[in-house]
Amino acid sequence: FVRNSASAAHVLGIEGRNLKLGFATADKAMMDILSTQANRKFVETLLHEITGKDWTLKLIVNEELASRTAAVGEHSSQDFKDEPLIREAIELFNARVRL
Repeated sequence: FVRNSASAAHVLGIEGRNLKLGFATADKAMMDILSTQANRKFVETLLHEITGKDWTLKLIVNEELASRTAAVGEHSSQDFKDEPLIREAIELFNARVRL
């Protein structure tokens, strides 16, 4: 669930120690899944492991964003590093993925 929900997100930028993720109106259910305490903690821990910094997710719905849920279903078999959200986070933080 976390992977599909995160794939629906658009990286909007950083505000202090907050990583801002936006969701299209049609993807609000995905945002709700990602915003549960357990899922939020999982993603924030993953971000900490990748960057060495503490991050808090800031999730918002933005009517101007395009839905990514159709793309998630089409590419679900791809390697996780190729997911749009993961690629954007890697670029944003100049990170490397360790397997």
